[in-house]
Amino acid sequence: MAEVRPDLWPLLDRGAPVSPVWETEAFADEMRAWCSEVLDRDVRLEVQKIRCWSAVWRVIAGDATYFAKQNCPGQQFEAALIQVVAYASLRGEAPTPAVARKLLDKLGPDRRAATPSVEEVLNATAGLYGLTSKDLVARDRRPDVARARKVAIYLSRELTGKSLPEIGRHLGGRDHSTILAAVRSLSGDLQRDPDLAQAVDKLRNQLQPTA
Repeated sequence: MAEVRPDLWPLLDRGAPVSPVWETEAFADEMRAWCSEVLDRDVRLEVQKIRCWSAVWRVIAGDATYFAKQNCPGQQFEAALIQVVAYASLRGEAPTPAVARKLLDKLGPDRRAATPSVEEVLNATAGLYGLTSKDLVARDRRPDVARARKVAIYLSRELTGKSLPEIGRHLGGRDHSTILAAVRSLSGDLQRDPDLAQAVDKLRNQLQPTA
């Protein structure tokens, strides 16, 4: 069994190591934003149970109650590690980084390069609309800037894999609720405006040429 590092997994009184990430305000904001987006309403979170391998929150949305769970950050690599060990065992080899790369090559091409950053989305969107990325980040309410900003937010949410709070931090520290409102607003605009939909498709293809 691996040794527990107190600096990464501080112990509770009951002796269970807990990821320090779960107790930060930044994580609480991201969890709250994600739950609000999924449930399409404002929510309140209460800690239900925190154990060394997972944490559970009670999600209160009006009169309804839900539960949200996250496994410890390191578990996202467990399945991949098991696959590498099994592959190496079948070949009579040690599970080295070289073996892991060989397995990844067999599984298919690495598509991570096709995932743009928020900065790349901002730059591409600003370029299409004849603006700068600073215009989109600033508190500029001119209609053309506001429209381009919503496009950038919408595509950042769709293409980058970043959470609402993370996107908000790239957009001048805007609140996650502002980002969510922009995504919803542009989703409606796309249904009504073919020219806008064409512009968004053009940016999407530019930002993900291999998709």
